Amino acid sequence: MKNKKMKLIILIIIIAALIIFACISLIKRHNYSKQELLSYQYSSGGDMNGGHYSQKLTKIDDNTALMTISQSEWHYQDNQISEYLLDGKVLEEIKDIFLKNAMYKWENRNFSNIFVADGASYSYSFNFNEDSIHFSSQIYSQRYARKLNKIDDIINKYQTEEKLPGLVIKEKSDEEIYASQNPQDNLIHIEVYEYSQNRIYYRIANGTDEEIALDDMLTIYNDKDEIIVQNNKDYQLSPHSINDDYLKLNIRLTSGNYHLIYGEYNTEFEIK
Repeated sequence: MKNKKMKLIILIIIIAALIIFACISLIKRHNYSKQELLSYQYSSGGDMNGGHYSQKLTKIDDNTALMTISQSEWHYQDNQISEYLLDGKVLEEIKDIFLKNAMYKWENRNFSNIFVADGASYSYSFNFNEDSIHFSSQIYSQRYARKLNKIDDIINKYQTEEKLPGLVIKEKSDEEIYASQNPQDNLIHIEVYEYSQNRIYYRIANGTDEEIALDDMLTIYNDKDEIIVQNNKDYQLSPHSINDDYLKLNIRLTSGNYHLIYGEYNTEFEIK
């Protein structure tokens, strides 16, 4: 008799736990269904070469999303950027896949028991108004891979061939790349190395043997000498070091030549 009561109590506890778990899951789904998906990102990296690849979709307005593809083959290379404007519905459909497959429960999940030494990891991020979900794995079993592939199908459906104007990158030899990362030329100089997500990324290099303090106005002009953006910046540069930073722009740059001036230092770059 006691055994029967104990079994009944255990069964009730199990059923109650399942009901609570189901309720929590429904609450989570309801919370995410009310929120707007502002950005989605897939990225891979971590292999022995140190290269990476990322694909990010960001909401611009109700009708438009910006897709930014960033990649480099080696860890010491600057990113190669390609950007496209997509129909804003792409994020709505990605959100539908996210909800349908309950990906809000995938955080901290073990997707595979396989570990690959020096192998790349593959990460997914979903950023909503109030919450965000991130998960990563070296390998996704077919159970999960099939669901994630549906996101790729949606993006491919909305993918356009027309690239937005981007930064013209001059190819560098391995020696030039090494020199830019380890300045030894006894000079201070500045260069623009990336334009993505409406941000200009620049690098200040101190090739001297001395620590340098800089505090001045940094300004970007177009070829009509119109100011695009202006901001005060200060840096403390160690000997033979670099400092990477960026400026956020309020407009999308069009094709043309631009000048970045910081005190007595300046550089030119082209958007095409």
